[in-house]
Order: sequence, then C-alpha cells, then structure tokens
Amino acid sequence: MKTFWHLLVVLLGALGLLVGFQAVQLLFFGVLSASGAGRVAGSALMAVLLLLLAANSLSKARSA
Repeated sequence: MKTFWHLLVVLLGALGLLVGFQAVQLLFFGVLSASGAGRVAGSALMAVLLLLLAANSLSKARSA
C-alpha cells in the first residue's frame, strides 16, 4: 500500500510539473517559434524527463 501512495504522489507531482512546464512553454516557445518547432521540442524534452522520473520512482519503490 505504501508503494501505491508513493507512486500516486509521484504521478501527481509529475502532472503538476507538466502543467507548469506547458504554461512556460506556451509563453516563451510559442511566441518565439511561429512554426511550433519549439513546442514540439519542449514536449519531447518533457516526455523524456517524465519517463526518467517514473523509472527512478519505480526503482526506489522496489528497493524500499
């Protein structure tokens, strides 16, 4: 049960980071890049960061 709550907190934190990052991304990259290439690159970077966060959380949950 402890693992479930740990993963839930991590997922909610990741969702909060994603929403915050998307807001900053729209403010800066959306203005700077008319073609949308900045938004695509930012989304890809955020996806990689979320995957790394999830992998790290799973490894910590397994070792606990």
